[in-house]
Amino acid sequence: MKMPLVETITNLDGILELLTDPSAMVAKLAELKRMEDWINEKLEAYGEIKDIESEKSRASANITKSMEMIKDAEGMKTVAESEAADILRVAEEHAGKTLDNAKLRQSELETLEKDLVSKQRTALLEKEEAGELKAASDLEMKRATLMMEQAQSLQTEYQGKLDRFAEIAKGGR
Repeated sequence: MKMPLVETITNLDGILELLTDPSAMVAKLAELKRMEDWINEKLEAYGEIKDIESEKSRASANITKSMEMIKDAEGMKTVAESEAADILRVAEEHAGKTLDNAKLRQSELETLEKDLVSKQRTALLEKEEAGELKAASDLEMKRATLMMEQAQSLQTEYQGKLDRFAEIAKGGR
């Protein structure tokens, strides 16, 4: 880039002045140093701004990633809740069936217990009845034995009388 002639001459005059006046040169160098420091500060600030922008960009990316992870977690939570609800529903159905089966078994056991008690009562009654029948049978046996003994005694007595009548009928007295 070319400088205009007037500016070039002015710059040359300034350079000549600096070369001829050491205090002006020191002042100009100090000014240049301040400008360099100011530029360095600005560059440093610009670098910090770039670092901040880079950090901001990373933070934004991390936030985006975190949001995606939250969405994924929410989706997984929804799936887990759905699966848990299904498992709970199946467990409740199974528990209901198990409870119904248990009630049915209990009812069957109660019926069997009632039947058993009834059969035990019947058996006891039949046992008592059998005992009574045995006692009656024993009594009848004793009675029959007594009657047989009486019958034999009567037979013996009648046989004796018949024998006597037969003797008398034959001629004897």
